[in-house]
Amino acid sequence: MVNLDQYKKKSKSEIKLPDWALKSSDLIQRIYKDTFKLFDEISEQIETGTALTTKQREIKNTELARRVDCPRSSIRKDRDIDLYKHINALNKRLIALWDVHLKHKTEYKSRTDLENENKLLKRELAAVKNTNLVDYFHESLNNHTLKSMRTLQIQAKQDKADIDDLLYTCQNLRNKLSEMLKSTNS
Repeated sequence: MVNLDQYKKKSKSEIKLPDWALKSSDLIQRIYKDTFKLFDEISEQIETGTALTTKQREIKNTELARRVDCPRSSIRKDRDIDLYKHINALNKRLIALWDVHLKHKTEYKSRTDLENENKLLKRELAAVKNTNLVDYFHESLNNHTLKSMRTLQIQAKQDKADIDDLLYTCQNLRNKLSEMLKSTNS
């Protein structure tokens, strides 16, 4: 016989922390607990049939950081791999729930709905491309700026050496000219 208690939603006080979370800081424990709250909110929206974008149907680190009121850099793979794995596991569950929900949805979309969804997806794709391009250009600009600054410094040193040589040559020519003028005058 199947025990249905294991599928019962856990309340805030019933969330049991795993060993890795107990050994972590208070912030990681709060983030861990808040992942379940966010998971429940998103899964409820999926189950009610709310139209969600790709970003809205996943647990995002920025959203978690905003809710727990901590810096976004606190939730990174290199900071706490177990928390990162936990968030990825919940996201996989949300994706599976979304896929199941789509399979059970038997109504067909109208042409206008499909066109609107197409426009929305194109906008999302453009936003992702723009973000990637901005990151690429910032990196490229930083590299190019450093290279051009080095080139300008080398060129400035060479120009200064050339100017010093020309000043020395000018001084020598002035001395010779004054000697020649003295010898022609005498």
